[in-house]
Amino acid sequence: MPIIITRDRTRVIINDTAEPECDPITVGYDPVTYVTTESDGSVTLTVRVFSHPGGAPRPFTLAINTQDGTATVADDDYVPVDGEIIQFNAGDVTQTHTITINDDDECEKDPNENFFSNIALDSGIPDITVTVPQATVTIDDTAEPECAPITVGYDPATYMTTESDGSVTLTVRVFSHPGGAPRPFTLVVNTQDGTATVADGDYVAVAGEIIQFNAGVVTQTHTIGINDDDECENDPNENFFSIIALDSGIPDIIVTVPRATVTIDDTSEPECGLTFFVNDTLTGDPLLTVPIWTNPTVELGDPVESLCYEVHGEDGSYFNLISDECTSVNAYYQEAVTPSPNINLNVVTQIGVMARGDTACWNIQVDLDGCNTTINGGLSLGTDFDGISVKRYATSSRVRISVPNCGDTMLVMWVFCRAGQVEDPVTWDYFDIRFIRFVVMRGLNLNEQSHGLIGQFWNVPVTVSSYTGLFGGAERSDDYVITVDHPQSDPRSFVGLKYSVTWEFEKRVCYYVGNTQAGELSEVSDPNPNDSVIEGDYTDYKVDSLFATDFKFSHFDGNRC
Repeated sequence: MPIIITRDRTRVIINDTAEPECDPITVGYDPVTYVTTESDGSVTLTVRVFSHPGGAPRPFTLAINTQDGTATVADDDYVPVDGEIIQFNAGDVTQTHTITINDDDECEKDPNENFFSNIALDSGIPDITVTVPQATVTIDDTAEPECAPITVGYDPATYMTTESDGSVTLTVRVFSHPGGAPRPFTLVVNTQDGTATVADGDYVAVAGEIIQFNAGVVTQTHTIGINDDDECENDPNENFFSIIALDSGIPDIIVTVPRATVTIDDTSEPECGLTFFVNDTLTGDPLLTVPIWTNPTVELGDPVESLCYEVHGEDGSYFNLISDECTSVNAYYQEAVTPSPNINLNVVTQIGVMARGDTACWNIQVDLDGCNTTINGGLSLGTDFDGISVKRYATSSRVRISVPNCGDTMLVMWVFCRAGQVEDPVTWDYFDIRFIRFVVMRGLNLNEQSHGLIGQFWNVPVTVSSYTGLFGGAERSDDYVITVDHPQSDPRSFVGLKYSVTWEFEKRVCYYVGNTQAGELSEVSDPNPNDSVIEGDYTDYKVDSLFATDFKFSHFDGNRC
């Protein structure tokens, strides 16, 4: 430094302005961008002295504050910093500070959220310039386990249930993460008709039900109600579908198995078992199938075999099918309408039920046309009254009728309004016909007092033995003698041909015993045994109207009405 001598006194001026330690200091973030993850737990930021590569020439302090970006303190994405002090001592080139990152087990809608860290001079420090005052911190969620795509779906995708189960429970599984869902999500469930339908009362519809998966959950279940309608379906294995879809606003969830099939197996239901009374017209005039009890060790009410016979009746006539003390069922016979003069078949076109309810008697009529149903003359789509239930399934042309039958046991009947085809015996052409199929599911009185064209066989002991005579002029090994021993009638015996299926092609032993009117069999060469299949003659079962109860073998007690 220069030395100036003036007179006898010396003044030394020390000029520090040119000294390095007096140079202005520039400082800031370096680098200015940082990428971290939630699982890192924190991020460390660096503040550098730019102006002095050898370090800060003098001490100074900076203040730090964080600032929300798309990542926010309110969403618990990071821990805020407010006024934290960074101390630079002389010689320091860099200092660091750390910000805590929260791991919230949530995959953010924006997988690269960010926030900012700001530095500013602490007060009263001259010649310090913050040239890079802000750093950007990005929280990258894309590599987090909770952000990995989730695959989910039904497992299994097929379910078998029965009507008597009352419900079926379906399972939805997270496939992609064996340890459970990495983050919460929701699914929406809806059912869809198959051959089983809501309109037919087969199952209870589900619309918009929510399934909630929380973090760590592997499976969730939901339940669908199955209705027991006391009907053996035309298709014994009807099905419907359950469909899951994502609830709105959930990213990276893939439903890989969105649909489950539920099959309702009716084959094991009581109504699909051995307690059928059926008339049908698929292969001829009204055909009847009734259960019989051939084993004295088997309790009445548990039949193991059946009789198959015919009662063609007469066009324009009413015949009684069932006559109990409190219930009477009649059928109206009409000639089937076809364009062929060669087809002369009678079919049932009306069913009339007179039933004793809890307080009064009621007339229930079902017509072939649309299965239209009336109760005491008033149209009914389905109702419960006086202990009686009548339900009409318009979409499938069927009606369920349940009556208390003197309170012994509920008598459950179905009326099906059906279409079929019959073959012209001359031209071999097929023609459409329409007819009623009447089915008794369960509940004829157990007091052995039933009668009618089909009711007379209910709970009546029957014995079966081999027939050694001639049938159709020839000896056969599959013919049997059936003896009916009704407690109120004389025993009668007739010959039947044993088959393993019924008129309806159900797999059940059935003895085919019917000629056109269930009388004596012309094929039997021997005069004995060859009694009528039904008691008396078919004309003994004619009644005057659809609700008339008087005929030769009537058991209906009109005084109860």
